[in-house]
Order: sequence, then structure tokens, then C-alpha cells
Amino acid sequence: MFQMYTNAKANDGNTVVVAAPSVKVKKDEYVRVEGTVVDMFEGTNAFGGKVTAPRVRGTTVQTITREEVIAPALKSHAALPTVAQHGLAITITKVELAESETRVYLKVVNRSTESASAYSHSIKLVQGSRQFEAKFSFDTNYPQLASDLLPGIEADAIVLYDAVNAAEPFRIVWDGPRTNNFRLQFQPYEWTVPA
Repeated sequence: MFQMYTNAKANDGNTVVVAAPSVKVKKDEYVRVEGTVVDMFEGTNAFGGKVTAPRVRGTTVQTITREEVIAPALKSHAALPTVAQHGLAITITKVELAESETRVYLKVVNRSTESASAYSHSIKLVQGSRQFEAKFSFDTNYPQLASDLLPGIEADAIVLYDAVNAAEPFRIVWDGPRTNNFRLQFQPYEWTVPA
């Protein structure tokens, strides 16, 4: 038995699901449940408050991604060309445009002999005369880049933005990734995402 919200966007729709003992749902996972409402559950929470919620007998319980529930992709772009400078290579592996947000998936590979830094909060999206800043969302659990990337390290991250206009191209501009060899000059890493 587990408790879930049926409206994940608003953390609303408290529901109790009774499923087979083999079904294991972890905290903060998103699930799709098919079943039948059997009655109303009444009980108390950890603070002694009264809880009343529909009880569903879940015949099928499937773990799904946050994106499928919160912001399904309306448009997706495959990997963009890798940009490398002084042994620090960055690839935008995927870009997803949803109605309420834009997601940039990236990979940083430090092939240099120096430690490197690449802070994802400094990536900007530019569309026309608008600039979009990376935003934080507590419910994503997206991988973040380490503050210091040792030589030979590969790291993946997903960076979240407000929604861009899917009908117009935009640029991804990342001014900041560099190695600890301060004699080397780095230009901003830049990609264009077509409409």
C-alpha cells in the first residue's frame, strides 16, 4: 500500500493505492496506476491529523518519468555537435521543449590534464531579444555537474528553463567552462537549436 497525489503538478488528489506485495514504489517516484476505487480510507498521519482519501486497488502500477507527468515534450531535438576547446568537450545530447518548460541535456568531458569547471547555472538560452536563465525545481532530481571536474572525468546534467517558443530557433550560450590553466583563452560554447 502507498499514498500518492493524482495531480502531481499541484500536489493534490491524495489517494491510497493497494497493490500486489511485489510492487515497490520509492519516495518521489511518479507512477501510472490502473485500478478500481474500492472505498474511502480513513486514518491518521504521522502528526495525528485525520486523513481521508479514496482507496484504489491497483491492478497495474507502472513507474514513469517526471517529464511524462509534469511536462511532456512537444518537440525534441537530438544531439547537437560537440564543441571542444583545450581538451574540454561539451555536447548538448538532447533538447526537449514542453508547454511549460525547456530541458537541456548535456555531457561535459574533461580530456585535458587540468581540473576544469563548468557551472550549468551560467548557461543561457537566447531567443530573439529574450534571454532565459536556468531555473531550479525541487521535484526534478536531475543530475547536476560537480563544481570541479578532474582530468578524464565525464559528467552529465539536465538543465531546466522556462518554455521557449517551439516555432522559433534559439541559441544555447555557455560562457564559463574552462580548465584551471588560466593562461588558456576560452570562448563561450555556443549551439543553435533549429525551429
